Amino acid sequence: MKLENFAEVWLVPSIDREGGSRRGISRLLSEVLMVSVVMSIGSLVYVYSVSVVSDAHHPDITIAMADAVLWSGGTIVQVSVRNIGTVPLRVKSATASGEGEQQTWNDGAELNVGHECGLRFTMGRRSVGATVTLVVSAVDSRGAEVKAAASVAVRKP
Repeated sequence: MKLENFAEVWLVPSIDREGGSRRGISRLLSEVLMVSVVMSIGSLVYVYSVSVVSDAHHPDITIAMADAVLWSGGTIVQVSVRNIGTVPLRVKSATASGEGEQQTWNDGAELNVGHECGLRFTMGRRSVGATVTLVVSAVDSRGAEVKAAASVAVRKP
């Protein structure tokens, strides 16, 4: 197709205000281009908003600190749980276990975003260096459950 033929097919004459003649793209082609530009922008906005909304609800916890200290009456286990997610959580349960003994904590403490919750267990006497395993479980308002686990060695005070 020659350039002259292209101009005859896609460029249509129009008359400007001064009465002169100029050539431009056809109305159909301009509308098709505008629709495609609008659809492209709409698609980009949709993809961005879906990714932002899906990232906004992210429940997660971590054990910030864990310690097990031997004393005359047994072993004291202290745990600090931190909400590192983007939604408030409720601590469902916490378990400390080791050498055949298991202690469970079920209080349902609220854990706001960025906050910590301290838990304390008293267990039977352990030998220095024995391992105590900790598992903490929390749920969000939608019922999604998240867990964090850690192991700590028993130490002297």
